[in-house]
Amino acid sequence: KLKPKPKPKPKPKPKGAAMAAFGYALLADHVDACALPSWYPALRRHSPATRFVALSDAFVDYLLEDGVVLPRGVSVSTMAEPGTIDVDEEDDAWALEELAAPREEVPGAAAGDPDFKGLLRKIDETIAALGGAVFPKLNWSAPRDAVWATAGAAKCGTAGDIVLLLKSSEFAAHDLEHAYDGCADVAAGWS
Repeated sequence: KLKPKPKPKPKPKPKGAAMAAFGYALLADHVDACALPSWYPALRRHSPATRFVALSDAFVDYLLEDGVVLPRGVSVSTMAEPGTIDVDEEDDAWALEELAAPREEVPGAAAGDPDFKGLLRKIDETIAALGGAVFPKLNWSAPRDAVWATAGAAKCGTAGDIVLLLKSSEFAAHDLEHAYDGCADVAAGWS
């Protein structure tokens, strides 16, 4: 008996930088099409309830600043309660002292920008409208790498929780600074 010749397996499409070598080019439009606001309207009924809150340029700059200093007046609901974290006293006694020390007011964009108060109020109103708890996400990524800052949970009950996650997240920083890296139609260094 003659056996039919097996069909060749299709070659997988190359990813990342290799795309250009095979005739594919990643374009800014492709990246934009993957952004939550682009696809959410079409998939709304299959997705969790979502609200979009625009971030000012000043707030984005604040998120990208080094350090994790929260704006004055924000409350964080998801931090671990004192005494609930097992600490090796020999190695980490200094950390407990640092956490217990009174904090100085740190001047900066977040402390004095009145737009932040409006933005934080808008975020708190949105959280309330969605039932009191949300899972934050930027256009492409959620700050899931920063749950260490909120006692292991990405669930946020206040604007402060969201700010803490976004400020602590490398994923968020990547979305804000490097989302278009590697796009053939975007000049190097442009963001």
